[in-house]
Amino acid sequence: MSVEHTFTLPQVDQTRTDFVAIESEMEIIQAQVARLPMRRELAQTALLATLTGAAILPAADPMRFSICNGRQSMPRGLWPHGSGRRAQGGPA
Repeated sequence: MSVEHTFTLPQVDQTRTDFVAIESEMEIIQAQVARLPMRRELAQTALLATLTGAAILPAADPMRFSICNGRQSMPRGLWPHGSGRRAQGGPA
């Protein structure tokens, strides 16, 4: 048994209008997706940011990052991260 659908002209016109609107929105989305960075570009950006940070940090605070005979060059009690008695507030 076949089922026939009959549509009025306003229904067909509305359907065509809806399809045109959907197609237009799809074209906009396709253009936005085409502008997204690829995996390689993201990896290069992350590597560049890491290397830049590794170069800037020692230049910003050379006393903290300088190495002398395998040890940091500042006396132990003066380090701000809490190593040594003076940094912890105890007697010197």
